[in-house]
Amino acid sequence: MTWDIYIWICLSFMILSLGWPFTAWITNHYNLEVKNKWVCNYFKASLELNNLPLFLKSEKWKLFIVYYLAAFLTSITYIGYSFLIPNSEYFFMIHMILITVLYLISLTLIIVIFIRFKNKIKSIKFHSKNQTHKYFVDNFQKSEKTQYQNFKLLNQNDGKISVYNSPFQLNQKIFQKKLKKIALNNSASEFEIFLNYLRANANFIHRIYDKKEIIIFVDGKQIALEQLEFILIENFKYMMQNAKK
Repeated sequence: MTWDIYIWICLSFMILSLGWPFTAWITNHYNLEVKNKWVCNYFKASLELNNLPLFLKSEKWKLFIVYYLAAFLTSITYIGYSFLIPNSEYFFMIHMILITVLYLISLTLIIVIFIRFKNKIKSIKFHSKNQTHKYFVDNFQKSEKTQYQNFKLLNQNDGKISVYNSPFQLNQKIFQKKLKKIALNNSASEFEIFLNYLRANANFIHRIYDKKEIIIFVDGKQIALEQLEFILIENFKYMMQNAKK
């Protein structure tokens, strides 16, 4: 084995082994941004956020599993590269020392990120099914009948349909189908769908929030972006009521 080949092997192992901790960190950073910050920012006027159960106890394990998965993949990477044995004892010793050091650094990073994340979410309250049931009954099942409001995102320059319109419209259809599939009066499942609906739409709103060239029309009338959150909530209520017919 030449030095050139060996250097490329070491570089590829370093990228992979250090990439797993970074992937775990960025995954949960994004999850918390979508599940907490963006939902609070873009639906604060239409929902009582102090009472909204944003995080479910059933979701808690999903936030932690990425770190165990990162540690597992890092170990698999280390084992795999251990079998790439150089053809000389000198290369072999250097090879094993380097990948072992990188492996231990990767595991240490995962542990540090895991501990910091665990401390971070101590301030987050995870809600039980009973709590979500009460919130859903009080705020949705007792609400008056609503009407679905069609909305479109257009380009201000030419008046054509914006490329950002399709994700919103597709999202409405996807969640409408999900509501129809669940059992009647299953408030726990309905609320879980509602949370995912909020998160998905908060993600879409975040993409267009600073894009002044996009205008929104509802039933032929232009509205401000801040009004879209009310329409999305009312549309979900309509889809939920209509799914039970």
